[in-house]
Amino acid sequence: VAPNRWCVTRQDLIEFRCLVKKHVAEGRIAPTELDPFDPNDADVGPCVHTITKQLIVPVTEKAGNTSWALMLHPDGLECDLFVTHCWLEGIYEFIDKVLNSWPRGARHAYCCMLSNPQNLDIGDLLSIPRESPFALALMSARYMLVVPNRKCSIYSRIWCTYEAFIAYSESKFIFVATPPLKGALRRVCLLLALSFVTAIASSFLCSLSGPIPNLALRLIVDFVLFCVMLQSFLRASRAVQVVTHLAAVFGGMYVGYSVVAFARERSYRELADVARAFILCVSVAMAEADLLWSRQSVEEARNLRREFTGDLRDAKSSVESDREKILSELELFGQEHRVNLAIEVLLTSGMSTPALQAAAENVGLLEHAGYWSLSITSMIWVSWVSQSLGSILFAIMHYSNQLWQYERFHEESSKWGAVLFEGWCVCMRLEEVLERCKEYPEDQRCGAGCTMNHARIGHALPDMYFEFKSSPWESYCDPIERPVVPIANWHFWVFAFSCLQALVWLGRFKCQGKDMRGFAASAMVKLMGFFLVVTEAAISSIQVVIKRASGQSFDALLVQMQSLDRAQHVQMVGLHLVLAPLVLMLCFAGPGRTAKVPVLGRRVVRGLMMRWSCCCSRRAQEENL
Repeated sequence: VAPNRWCVTRQDLIEFRCLVKKHVAEGRIAPTELDPFDPNDADVGPCVHTITKQLIVPVTEKAGNTSWALMLHPDGLECDLFVTHCWLEGIYEFIDKVLNSWPRGARHAYCCMLSNPQNLDIGDLLSIPRESPFALALMSARYMLVVPNRKCSIYSRIWCTYEAFIAYSESKFIFVATPPLKGALRRVCLLLALSFVTAIASSFLCSLSGPIPNLALRLIVDFVLFCVMLQSFLRASRAVQVVTHLAAVFGGMYVGYSVVAFARERSYRELADVARAFILCVSVAMAEADLLWSRQSVEEARNLRREFTGDLRDAKSSVESDREKILSELELFGQEHRVNLAIEVLLTSGMSTPALQAAAENVGLLEHAGYWSLSITSMIWVSWVSQSLGSILFAIMHYSNQLWQYERFHEESSKWGAVLFEGWCVCMRLEEVLERCKEYPEDQRCGAGCTMNHARIGHALPDMYFEFKSSPWESYCDPIERPVVPIANWHFWVFAFSCLQALVWLGRFKCQGKDMRGFAASAMVKLMGFFLVVTEAAISSIQVVIKRASGQSFDALLVQMQSLDRAQHVQMVGLHLVLAPLVLMLCFAGPGRTAKVPVLGRRVVRGLMMRWSCCCSRRAQEENL
C-alpha cells in the first residue's frame, strides 16, 4: 500500500481517544518520568511519545508490525488531510484540536503516529526527504492541519519546517488547529440572563413612569451598535469585554421598553422594534463567544511562536543527518525566503493559503485574516436585509392601505354625491318657485306655487341631474387620487436590488474558503457597520434638534425636518446604492485580487484587515489575554 494511503478517519480518531481513556483508567497507560501526566486529566492526557510506546507499539506488534491505520484499513484510504505536529502535545489535546478543526470536504487524514509503522525502522524511507512517506502523503493531500502545543513551536523541528516547505511549494491550504471553545455556552447564557433581568426591570419601570420617547430608544440602539462594532476595530481585551457587558445591559433595556410599547400600541412598528431588540441582545451575547474565539486564536499563535526564531535554518532534529539533507534540498530549490514567509503568514493570519500569501507579498502580513466575528457579521447582514426587505414590505402595505382608502372613499363619494346633488337641485328649484310666486297677487300665490312644483320641478330635475354628471361637481365629491403601484417607484427597485445583493453575498460567503471569509466579513462589517452607526447617530442628533425646535417658529422647524429627510436619503443611497455593490465586489475579489488594484488596492486591504489594540504595547495586550 502506498504511503499516501496510510490514513485514518474521523471516527477512527474518536474511537482511539476512547480507547486511550479506557487504558489510562485501567492503568495500562501509566505516567513516566519524562511524561508525568495526570490520569484524571481529560483535557491534555499523556503525550504522543507515551501513547506510541505503551499502546500503539504493543497493539500493532500483535497485528503483524503494521501501522495502526493499515491495521484498521488494510487497503488504505486516499489522503485528504495531512496533520503536522511534534509529538509533545497530549493525546486528548491533539485529537480534540484535529476533530474541531477538521476541514469541510476532507474524509481521511494522515497522522504520522498512526500512519507510520512504529515497530519498524523507517530510516531508509527518510533518506530522501522528498520521497519520504511524509512528503508523498502531503503531496496527495489538499489540506495541511498544524497542531500547536504548549511546550514548543512545531517549527523548531526540522521535519515540520520541511512539511511547511512541501505545503507551500504544492500550494496547499494550511490551517491552525484550535480546540473546541469551553465555557462559551455558559458565558453566552449568562449574558442573555443579564439582558433578561435588565429587560424585566426596565419594563417594570416603564410601566410605572409611562412610555419612553422614541428618541431615547434610538439613542439606546445607537449605543448598543457602537459597543458591538468595537470588536471589529479592536483586538480582544478586557476593556472590550466590559463594553460588551455594558451593551448587554442597554440591549436588555431596549427589549423591556419595546415590549411595553408593543403591549400598549399593538402595531407593526412596535412589533418590529421588539424583533430588533431581541436580535441585538442575541448578537451581544454571541459577541462574548467571539471574544473567547479570538483569545483562543491568539493563544494558539503564541504557542506556534514559542522557541521559533523566524528562520527555518535554526530548526532542530533528533537525527542530524536528516537536518542536513533537508537544508540542502531547501537551498537547492532556493525557497527558504518563501517558506519563511509562508510560516509567518500562518503565525500572523491563523492560516496560510495561496491567496493570503499573494496578499502578504503585496500588502504585508494580515493579522487574523481567517478570523471573523459571527455576532457582528450576522447583525450587520440582518440589518442590511431588514432595511431592504422592510422597506419593500412597507411600500406594499402602504399601497394596499391607500388603495383600500381610495376605493372606499370613491364608493362613498359616489353614493353621497348623488344625494347631496338632489338636495341641491331641490333647493335651487324652490328658489325659482319663490321668485315666480312673487309675480302673482298675494291671494293666488299658494295655488301657483303648487302647480309649478308639480308641473315643472318634477320634469326639470332629471335633465338637470344628467347635465350635472358632466360638471365639476363629481370631481369635487371625489378628491382622492388613485395610488401609484410600488413597482413604478424607483425606491422600490433600489431596495429590491439591495436585498438581492445581500442574498448573493450570503451564498458566496457560505461557499468561500476560510481564508476568504475573514476579508469578506470585515469588508461588510467595517464599511456597512461604520456607515450605519454614523448615519444613525446623525439622524438621532437631528431628531434632538427638532425636539428642541418644536417650540420655535415654523420656518426653523421646517429646516430641521428637511435636514432629517436629507440624512435619511443619504443613508438609503449610501447603503443600498454605493456600499452594497462595493461589499459584494470585495467579497468576490478577496484580499489577493483587491491588493492588485492600482493606487487604492493595498490601502483598502490594509484598512479593512487592520485592528487596533486598547493597550499601550503588545506585551500588555498579551497579559490581558
